[in-house]
Amino acid sequence: MAAASKSKYFELVSGFYKSYAAMQNFQRTAAKCRVVDVAEGRVKVEMEVQEEHTNTFGTLHGGLTATLVDIVTTTALCATRRGSAGVSVDF
Repeated sequence: MAAASKSKYFELVSGFYKSYAAMQNFQRTAAKCRVVDVAEGRVKVEMEVQEEHTNTFGTLHGGLTATLVDIVTTTALCATRRGSAGVSVDF
């Protein structure tokens, strides 16, 4: 593991992914992700694609891909000095 992986952010993000398995909502789709590396504002995870993750063609389902992008980018936002995810819209 890289030195960045031993950061306070690594422990924070790893805790998120460990908690997903117990969730009874859509967030649990990321429970099989393994945190590989974390640095400020950056998260790298791996997940072995299993049959339950595939579409009719046997490839990773697009909806799962979008969900993982959402979850991983949110945890990357949490691994910042600000420490929280959020969205702002200017009118």
